[in-house]
Amino acid sequence: MQKHFEDIFEAAVDAIGYAASDEAILLVNRAFSELTGFSKEELLRMNARDLIPEQHREQRDRVVAQVLQTGRPVEYEIDYLRKNGSQVPVSITLFAVKEDDGKPTGLAAIVRDFTERKRAVEQFRLVVEASPNGMLMVDEDGTILLVNQQIEQLFGYERAELIGQPVEMLVPQRMRSHHAGDRAKFFAHSESRAMGKGRDLYGVRKNGQEFPLEIGLNPVRTPDGLRVLASIVDISGRKRAEQALQKERDFIDAVLETAGALVVVLDREGRILRFNRACEQVTGYSSEEVMGRTVWDLFIIPDEVAGVKAVFERLRGGEPRSDYENYWMGKGGFLRRISWSNTVIADFGGKVDYVVSSGLDITDIKSMQEQLRKTERIAELGTLASGMAHEIGTPMNVILGRALLWRVLSTKGRRFGSDFPLTGPRAWLLPLHQPPLPEKFDRRLVIFCRNLRQKGVVICCNSHQTLGS
Repeated sequence: MQKHFEDIFEAAVDAIGYAASDEAILLVNRAFSELTGFSKEELLRMNARDLIPEQHREQRDRVVAQVLQTGRPVEYEIDYLRKNGSQVPVSITLFAVKEDDGKPTGLAAIVRDFTERKRAVEQFRLVVEASPNGMLMVDEDGTILLVNQQIEQLFGYERAELIGQPVEMLVPQRMRSHHAGDRAKFFAHSESRAMGKGRDLYGVRKNGQEFPLEIGLNPVRTPDGLRVLASIVDISGRKRAEQALQKERDFIDAVLETAGALVVVLDREGRILRFNRACEQVTGYSSEEVMGRTVWDLFIIPDEVAGVKAVFERLRGGEPRSDYENYWMGKGGFLRRISWSNTVIADFGGKVDYVVSSGLDITDIKSMQEQLRKTERIAELGTLASGMAHEIGTPMNVILGRALLWRVLSTKGRRFGSDFPLTGPRAWLLPLHQPPLPEKFDRRLVIFCRNLRQKGVVICCNSHQTLGS
């Protein structure tokens, strides 16, 4: 059994040593000799304190006293001196060896070379330190174990003020109770993820000022247990930009929704992304009903689908602007004539992302124009009829006049004697017993008699009334 114990002792990867209560080294294995560079014979002539650098001996003496007083093992990190004068970082688990009566007789140490781990820790520290984000590591109790310079600048604390303190000191007072619960849940179900998804997170600086932040959580499994490395970013600038952008969007929304023009925004496939209130009023469709559908499937009459698609393809192909008129069919099947002005929004590479169409309902204007054209045609016909009446009226006057003259001259009129006031060889008297002429003929007769009077012919009624006077 003793032989088996010695074989196990020698084969151990970790360095193992045993020292008396006065710390004289009594037993070491091969790994211990390889770690320190001393031979077994040299080590057995040394005191355990001889392997400790001067600056670490006080720390080591406190650990030894604690182990002897409590009887419980203690693990600590320290540097060992090697034979060549160099130092090697080690992790030591120190425990007391006791007699049957419980009295300690010596100290046993399991020593692990921490060089690689120390190097990995240092590389990790350098990576954390060089990160542009604030980096902070906590244990399961929420105790801050590590911070980088960005954390110091972000929260306004010195590094020494943070290490060993609860992480809740960086959380606003009103959120601290919830934070502790969230931390416990994360350690129970740890995975890399963003913290507080769907919620606004805030930190609090040393001066009490709160600021919005974004936190990414990464579980890190270490020999000392599970740790969480948090990446913290101040998003104050982003929040201000988002607020300004939202304000601009609200303004644009207000303009689009109150504008009398129809505004439709389409993606590259012609699907509707924006449909303003004017469009809803003209078509009878709500914005929710048309989102994601194409305009030619909803509003365009069959005869105009090909034309509308051709205009859209030209715009998608890079044509910056296009004006077009077509009918839109409303929800009830009614038609409205729309005049469109189309433009495009492209990415930095010139690829068209969106087509923006602004339209005016010109149905009533078109109707008024048609009525105006009809009125103009009627006016043109009236002018033509008036001209025709004038053209017809002139020869008719001649015909009527000649017919009237023939009637007058064919009656039994007589030439006036010297007792009649009119003189001249050509004066005629229209007998009273003739039947009365129509009123229209009377007017024509008067006009005709005036013309004859200018030529020296006078016609009178037998009542001595001169016609044409």
